[in-house]
Amino acid sequence: MTHTHQPFSRSSPAVVASSTTAFARQRLLVPRPSCGSELWRSATGDAFEALDVVDELQAETLAIANNTLRELQVDPVDDLEASVVNSWTPLRELLVGMSLLQEQTVAATDTVLSFGERLSAEIIARIWTRAGVDAFCVDARECLLTDDAHGSANVLFNESKAKLLEQSKRWKPDALPVIKGSIGCTQKGRTTTLGRNGADYTATLVGAVLSAD
Repeated sequence: MTHTHQPFSRSSPAVVASSTTAFARQRLLVPRPSCGSELWRSATGDAFEALDVVDELQAETLAIANNTLRELQVDPVDDLEASVVNSWTPLRELLVGMSLLQEQTVAATDTVLSFGERLSAEIIARIWTRAGVDAFCVDARECLLTDDAHGSANVLFNESKAKLLEQSKRWKPDALPVIKGSIGCTQKGRTTTLGRNGADYTATLVGAVLSAD
């Protein structure tokens, strides 16, 4: 049996998620006296400090998720902890790889910084679903195309508009899309970040496109 969905209603709400781990960028990028940033340490062959930071980010992510569940007075999400742990594993592998290669590229930095937004949207969608809201996660990299300016990428509006409108036709009506904020993708498939206030920009762009006549 084939199931079809009506096109997503432009009057329906959409949510753009920002990172739950607000201190991730500062901990991973901002240099500390005499030792440089955690990414810099990974790129010079010492990934241990950076991996410790990932452990802290993972613990904070779980704490925020569990606190949110308690505030909403809903039952725990099945396998939430395992899902969070598994989601941070690629970041650990990337930092170890940077350590082995002793190289920090702008593209790798964007991939590292994208993890917070990617995981936040997935957790939010799962929590809302548990609370009775029909929510689903949307990877912004599938609909927001950018140039190659890693760290402060510019969205290619016309191309992104077309992809977002096409994506929205496959969304379930009356369900809540939770879109990963602050990130996009180059036309070659590389992850980019939109820089400061990127999630706000993503929300504005998504709102403008989905509410357009």
